[in-house]
Amino acid sequence: MLGLFVFLTIVLWRNLLQIFMEVRNLGTESIDVIVDAFEAAFGDYAVSFDRSQIIAMLARRGFRPELSFAAFDGDRIAAFTLNGVGAYGGVATCYDCGTGTLPQYRGQGLAGEVFRFSAPILCEAGIEKYLLEVLKDNKAAISVYRSNGFEVCADYKCYGQAIDAIQLRKVCDWLEFRPLGVDKLRGLASFCDFEPSWQNSVESIVRGADGLVVEGAFSGDACIGYVVVDPATGDIAQLAVAPEWRRRGVGSSLMGRAVRKVNVGRIKVLNVDADCGSMSAFLASVGISEGLAQYAMQRIL
Repeated sequence: MLGLFVFLTIVLWRNLLQIFMEVRNLGTESIDVIVDAFEAAFGDYAVSFDRSQIIAMLARRGFRPELSFAAFDGDRIAAFTLNGVGAYGGVATCYDCGTGTLPQYRGQGLAGEVFRFSAPILCEAGIEKYLLEVLKDNKAAISVYRSNGFEVCADYKCYGQAIDAIQLRKVCDWLEFRPLGVDKLRGLASFCDFEPSWQNSVESIVRGADGLVVEGAFSGDACIGYVVVDPATGDIAQLAVAPEWRRRGVGSSLMGRAVRKVNVGRIKVLNVDADCGSMSAFLASVGISEGLAQYAMQRIL
């Protein structure tokens, strides 16, 4: 009987907690309050961030506080979804920059309540599709997303390696490297073997241009490859070589340029299409190892 009483008390408490919570957008909240909630929710996550990286990440991914939402326990954020907004694949899209619940509020279905509240508002704002990414080993989250109408739309591999373990065996001394304006990247789309994910898209690079290094590899006046790297995190957003110039050391030379630009001890290459054998083979050839894997999931609104 005592066990049943405890169980019923917990259920009642959770129901009351949800009743007295308010879901609203984050348009009036300061970035410090939002980042505080992010750090609290993801303190035990597989991937760690520092405060400046969170702010830079949100800017690069198109964060819109007025179209982001949270469940509030009084003035305290209990659960949230931070949304980026932009065009992706020619469609007005909302991208989940981060959905989290603070530890003391978990297990109450708050993230689902936040999404259900926000979906009609996003539709009214002209958003046609909702896009998110989830680690493949996070079975519970995948199940929740499927129950809310999401379907897998892409399969990604993620790579990383300590800089001193990267093997740059073939470097081209005949190449010239020059800064490349982000506006030039759209004209080099044919260099890529797969569509970059939201966080690595040209639109994302444009938004985060101030914190990124974009360099082109030139043979004479012709740009034959390029790399986009974040010096603060070691994240390579894009690295691509014109098909006719591959297997000549251009990619390895670009990786060498990226390595010299970063201020941390590790390179990351996130969200490589799992079916892109060319990029996987290249990364293996320079000693960059496969690590976490994740799905992109989408729901038409």
